[in-house]
Order: sequence, then structure tokens, then C-alpha cells
Amino acid sequence: MAALEWILSILRANNIDYQITGGLAANLYGSSRELYDIDLEVSDSDVYRLSEICREYIIYGPERYVDEHFDLLLMTLKYRDQLIDVCGIDNMSIRGLRQMVDLRSAVDIGGYRVVGLGDLIAYKKLLGREVDLIDIGFLE
Repeated sequence: MAALEWILSILRANNIDYQITGGLAANLYGSSRELYDIDLEVSDSDVYRLSEICREYIIYGPERYVDEHFDLLLMTLKYRDQLIDVCGIDNMSIRGLRQMVDLRSAVDIGGYRVVGLGDLIAYKKLLGREVDLIDIGFLE
């Protein structure tokens, strides 16, 4: 988890509020599914702040990312072959539904700020991808 510790040290050093979401959050709650990337949520303005700090690691963005599942501000970093998606929460929608994210509702799991379990399950149910259904099976 060198990439996670690397990005978290940057977030903490720059007083950037965050929460871990996606597959890593599911793993921290007990899922054993193999991870593809690390998903973090921060404010939109902090995505841009991080882009200045982590410029040499950026492989995408920061820019608006839109597909059949998401419409959000996204920046993808690559550190030691690990992808890190940093998503802005201020104007995020999932499956066309506006998502209100409050980083203050994150919970502490092993020293990491993680999206609350109920919010994670709701998010994964809304997405309904195969990986989300696998995680839901562990989480419920």
C-alpha cells in the first residue's frame, strides 16, 4: 500500500480533507476483491491543488469525466504502477443522480478516513456493476 501512504501523506501535509471510497473502502470493511485502483474523494478545489503538487504523476485530468456511470471532476495519478483516482465531490453525479457528499461523515478505519458503510452500500447498489455486486455481497 505504498501508493496509499504516499497520497495520504500529501493530503495530510496539505490539510486536504478526503475520504476513501470504491473498492478500497469495501476492502477496509471486509471485502477481499482484488483492487484495480485507489479511489479518493476531495473537494473540487482540492483536486486542482493536488494537480499542482502531484503534476509529475498525473496520467489524466484534472478534467470533467463523463461516462454511463459517472459525471465528475477526475484526476488519475500513477504512483509505483498503482492508479489513484481523485474525484471532486462538489458537482458529482452517479447514474444521472446528483450526489451530495459530506466528507465530515467519513469514519475512521485503521487510521484511514473511509466513506460510511451505509453510503458505500448505497453507492455500489446505484452503480450496480459486477465489481459492486461482489462488494455488496461482502458488505451486507
